[in-house]
Amino acid sequence: MNNSRSITGARWLLMFLLMIIFPVMLSCSLTGSIGQAPTSVLVPTQPPQVTVLVVVQSPTPEAVLPPTETSFPTETVVPPSPTPETPLPTETIAATPLPEFIEMKNIDGIGFHFANSTKCKDEKEGCWILTTYKQKASLEQKDYIYVDPNWTNPYLVFDHKYNSEGYSFFGYMEMTADNEVGWSQKRGFKKSVFNWVEEAFDLNEYKGHEILFRIKFSPTSDVVSKNPSKFNFHDWYITPFKIVPNYQP
Repeated sequence: MNNSRSITGARWLLMFLLMIIFPVMLSCSLTGSIGQAPTSVLVPTQPPQVTVLVVVQSPTPEAVLPPTETSFPTETVVPPSPTPETPLPTETIAATPLPEFIEMKNIDGIGFHFANSTKCKDEKEGCWILTTYKQKASLEQKDYIYVDPNWTNPYLVFDHKYNSEGYSFFGYMEMTADNEVGWSQKRGFKKSVFNWVEEAFDLNEYKGHEILFRIKFSPTSDVVSKNPSKFNFHDWYITPFKIVPNYQP
């Protein structure tokens, strides 16, 4: 009896459920038939992203490339022969000729005087004449003269003649230079020379320097009478002084 009731109840429950579910399903079906079926939305698929890693390696200064094993024959390149150029005409510069002589000016005479006399070697050129034999006298150059290194054989030259009653030195030739202190005695004169003779003094050692010269006269006493107050007589004639840049004895 109880089992029959249970089955009857289950049937009623099933029928009740069907009565509820069936209208709902029918309603959904009718709605889908009358209206437009809803379209499905497709989500676009994105292409896969590919990450490319590029590695850039900076060159190392010390990196040395390995030598290639393949050797290629070297080609010798011969440069073209230069075109001969027309030589430019060379300008010939004539060397300045050396002067025959340079006459010394500005000579200070003490006990000498300069005159155009028949007693001179050349009356027109004139000469220095000693005017005393009892006192000291001199001829002295006042201006330095430069001895040019380009002069081939420079000499100081003059002619003279003299008459002396004594036998001791009465005259001297002296020189000095800008690099020297004091005077250097070059030559002494004594006795008598009645004919004109040339005196030449080598200046090669003074090249590149300035020089001065002088002639000194000192009276001599009479050694015969042994009287110190009595002087020997002297006369002396000297031509103008000259420097010869290329002296030929």
